[in-house]
Amino acid sequence: MWTARKTSLLYSLMTPSIPNRHICWIWIGALLAMVSAIKPAMAAESEKPFDQLPRIKSLPDPFLLPDGQRITSPDQWPSQRRHLQDLILAYEYGNPPAPCAVKAEETGSKVLDSGATEKQILLHVGPEGQIAVHLVLTIPKTSGPHPVIVKGDLCWGRVKEDIVSEVIRRGYMLAEFDRTDFAPDKNNAPGGVRPLYPDADWGTIAAWAWGFGRVNDYLLTRDDVDANKLINTGHSRGGKAALLAGALDTRVALTVPNGSGCGGAGCYRDQAPKSEDIAAILKNFPYWFKSDFHQFIGHIDKLPIDQHELRALVAPRALLTTDSVDDLWANPPGTEQTYLAAREVFEFLGAGNKIGIHYRHGKHDQNEEDFAALLDFADHVLLGKSVMTQFDRLPYPTWPLARNWDAPLNLKPKLMMDIWPGTAPGEKGNIGAEMIQPIKPGEKPVERLTNVTKPTISFYPAPKDRNTGASIIICPGGGYSILAWDLEGEEIAKWCNSIGVNGIILKYRVPKRPDEPRYVPPLQDAQRALSLVRSHAQEWNLDPHRIGMLGFSAGGHLTAAASTNFDKRAYETIDDIDQVSCRPDFAVLIYPAYLTGEDNNGLAPEIRVTAQTPPTFLVQTEDDPVKVECSVNMFMALKQAHVPAELHAYTIGGHGYGLRPSDHPVSEWPQRCADWLKSRGLLDQ
Repeated sequence: MWTARKTSLLYSLMTPSIPNRHICWIWIGALLAMVSAIKPAMAAESEKPFDQLPRIKSLPDPFLLPDGQRITSPDQWPSQRRHLQDLILAYEYGNPPAPCAVKAEETGSKVLDSGATEKQILLHVGPEGQIAVHLVLTIPKTSGPHPVIVKGDLCWGRVKEDIVSEVIRRGYMLAEFDRTDFAPDKNNAPGGVRPLYPDADWGTIAAWAWGFGRVNDYLLTRDDVDANKLINTGHSRGGKAALLAGALDTRVALTVPNGSGCGGAGCYRDQAPKSEDIAAILKNFPYWFKSDFHQFIGHIDKLPIDQHELRALVAPRALLTTDSVDDLWANPPGTEQTYLAAREVFEFLGAGNKIGIHYRHGKHDQNEEDFAALLDFADHVLLGKSVMTQFDRLPYPTWPLARNWDAPLNLKPKLMMDIWPGTAPGEKGNIGAEMIQPIKPGEKPVERLTNVTKPTISFYPAPKDRNTGASIIICPGGGYSILAWDLEGEEIAKWCNSIGVNGIILKYRVPKRPDEPRYVPPLQDAQRALSLVRSHAQEWNLDPHRIGMLGFSAGGHLTAAASTNFDKRAYETIDDIDQVSCRPDFAVLIYPAYLTGEDNNGLAPEIRVTAQTPPTFLVQTEDDPVKVECSVNMFMALKQAHVPAELHAYTIGGHGYGLRPSDHPVSEWPQRCADWLKSRGLLDQ
């Protein structure tokens, strides 16, 4: 039975700058007068007229500062986040007004068969409390405070009983409110908060997101709510509102939009067939967005932002998107692209485990599987529990990347270790101090390390939640004169980590020593590094049978040499480490150099392919000045020796591109390589 208990409590606005439990109690008349005097938020200072906006073909770079520079440190993110928030509100959703006071009235309460308590709450918001908002709380019988899931789709009916039961069983409170109480879902419809703030140019999605904030204001005054575990979710248009709300309100610990598509977690620039685009959504729902958003129809490349940047506003707090691969109108491939782009920001901030994606089959709704994913992700990121569900599975792994940038490097090795216990074999130390060469005019922005006399390995372990145990020793290129340390070293370690592989950068000796073939000292370093890493496999949690090598240009030649000369050391053994195998378990050669014999026929004499040569993946372009025959001849030798090999030969791309994206298809090589590693079982956890 319902127990009627009316209360009339006024809760003041609690902004992120005010501690959640510090509630100011003020006379109602004075407070409402103060709230009504607050001016709506102004448009972003950085907003430019449409005709002055540049065209941006790919997803805009969220790390790009207004002055054209890129941020280099996480310390710069708060300021950059404010800049992106200004752009998103100024061009897409409009600027909501300042928050207002919230008056809460409990109109009913009953105990359910499960022992949980259901409460009916009526919130009064807006100037003079003119807007009434219906809220239903379902509270577990266990003692609180509880994490709370806030969902704004009460206008479509209550969450299904079996879902509610599972939410409560797992210790979460459920708060359901009607977002259409804040703003009717109809163009030019009377009612809601928007007419009460005539100076605010904001669309209905922004009004709904503002409504989430007011519900959160109330919830965070309750003693049975865990203020640090607030979760916002919603489906479809409600998912768009939940995502914007979670992006703007830093009190929200986890944001979970479901099937939110265009204007939500989907992508404006990357539209899959049969998906809703900006023209379609504005034809049917122009009132959802800022009044001049229509100017980007047919000119989406002039939109200064895209939805990956809305996702990025959530970082480093937690974000999960749940979708169906069959929900084509919601653009599931585009949602994957915004996830991949936003993940760059999360990882840059050291929160790569706080962003997830989950796909299922089925229709456009928020069903039991979606809520199960939400609860599992919340258990993992908020409660620290281990869960079986994976939140990084990509249903469209071959879909071309929609961006041409990566995050600025923010990697630091877990450890650096000298390869040799003393001086490296034959090293005289007479080539000068190790240094980074200055970049000359017209050169690529690459760190060129040279004068290496003390070889090392730098160990970058993959994140624990996705570590496969596989490892790759990375050999940067540079013609055996320099090492392209960032382009073909650190950036590769980061990519390795993104696919669950431990990255280990080998700093081998350069430049060429005058009394040795150019590859011999580096081969000594590579052989020693392979044995050294394998000898530490147990200590570093590596699989000793999945330690491979990846090399670029001269580093590709070094990788090939190590893969075909493991039966005999290029130096006299010195200790027990040299008794450990120096055979790579697999090899990846990216635009390798120096592999061909005279007149590009056959292979160089030091490259001795046999049946014991490890499986090999090769990439090169026909226009590579180093000659595509390096990869072709190597592939043919591997084929004749019955060694598993895969060659990707492209027409255009040149040399020295590393992982940095371009418009050329060769930029897809990291995806192809990951597919190859996976097909060989090297990425199994």
